[in-house]
Amino acid sequence: MTSHQDDRRTFLKSLGVFTASVNFFGLSAAISRPQRFLVGFAPATDGTVDSYWTRMKALSAAGLRCVEVDNGMVKIAEHYSAKPKEFQERMAQMNLQLVGVNQPYLFAGSYTGAPADQPSDPAGIREKNTLVARFLSQVGATYLGWEGGLAPGATEDRAEDEDVARRVARLANTEGRRVFEEFGIRFTYHTHSTFGFRRLMDLTNPAYLSLNADLGWLAARGGGDALEILRAYRSRLLTIHFKDFDPNLNWQDRGRSGKGGMVVPGKGSVNFPAVVEFLKQSEFDGFVLGEHIGLANYDFVRSPREVEIYPQYRDYFVGTLGLKL
Repeated sequence: MTSHQDDRRTFLKSLGVFTASVNFFGLSAAISRPQRFLVGFAPATDGTVDSYWTRMKALSAAGLRCVEVDNGMVKIAEHYSAKPKEFQERMAQMNLQLVGVNQPYLFAGSYTGAPADQPSDPAGIREKNTLVARFLSQVGATYLGWEGGLAPGATEDRAEDEDVARRVARLANTEGRRVFEEFGIRFTYHTHSTFGFRRLMDLTNPAYLSLNADLGWLAARGGGDALEILRAYRSRLLTIHFKDFDPNLNWQDRGRSGKGGMVVPGKGSVNFPAVVEFLKQSEFDGFVLGEHIGLANYDFVRSPREVEIYPQYRDYFVGTLGLKL
């Protein structure tokens, strides 16, 4: 009897030492929580449908399955609105899935990056969202991303920011509710800076507006800390753009020059291993998408050469971060 009790004590002690060791090295949570999010890429295009399909072929070859695209330039929803089945079948042949689009607006007068033909008033935005959301629902996508409003022109100390934020929030609540109730599509806000988006989150209903956190832009405009932002808005996260920012990069692009630009993940200031650990521990089940467009590389990503970086993202995702595609 005594021998049996001693053996049991020895076993429990050894188990306790092992558990303490695992907890000490911070591995227990990572071991017990697998990756629940999907991984893919958000490519740029030159604005033509042909360039979209060229990117799709390259993404398929690289093994990156989930896709988001900027609809403002390429207008993929408009092009295939009358033939969604053709679009869906062509994507399926390459084992790809469109999960969402970004749709820029000129609303509130604070975003100058949108194409000039994009809607700028609530009626025009409603009409555009109806077309895009209907297409997304027909092809099995999840979200429609608002790329505009407060980003990137607004700054924290401009007196009119509160008025802009409230106008954008009212429209975001209205449209977010409508596109979900009518089409089952979630409305999300794509951060192009740290400026103003926190206030927008405060003013909107989480049921109607989710967050697409672009880690590269958050670092570039306002010096946002990726982990702090992801923790603060975890309940609203739907999509995260894995984009890196190197503050010391000197560049020339689109006839301009500057310092501080977007780079392939792992070559900048964002701590992606820590981000992945947090996403696993918090059981994030949305989308992690690589994206390269931004300061320093607009010319590059609009050219056919953008496809050259897809294997680099794949290798970093799989080889360094240990993610499943």
